[in-house]
Amino acid sequence: METTTHLIVASGAIAAILRVVVPILKSPLANGVWGKVPKWLRPILLIGIAGVLGFLDAFAFGISPVEAILAAFAAVGAAVASYESGKGVVKMPEKPESIK
Repeated sequence: METTTHLIVASGAIAAILRVVVPILKSPLANGVWGKVPKWLRPILLIGIAGVLGFLDAFAFGISPVEAILAAFAAVGAAVASYESGKGVVKMPEKPESIK
């Protein structure tokens, strides 16, 4: 696989992992760690997780660590953007209101 293609796929995979990790950190399974961490530290936690995954990717597949870390940081942006856009979805009411 070409390096560019690998980095795009890895970035998507890291974003998916981050989207799964945050609800686990919020759950009682992890003792509600996400709620105990100060809000200013949460982005740093996500960046740290993505950085570790990027280094693991670099060493596992023999690509440049700098490129892998940049792909991991892009994944943080993608994960946060997809989470924030999901929060803004308008929910339709169960019963349509009558038009006056």
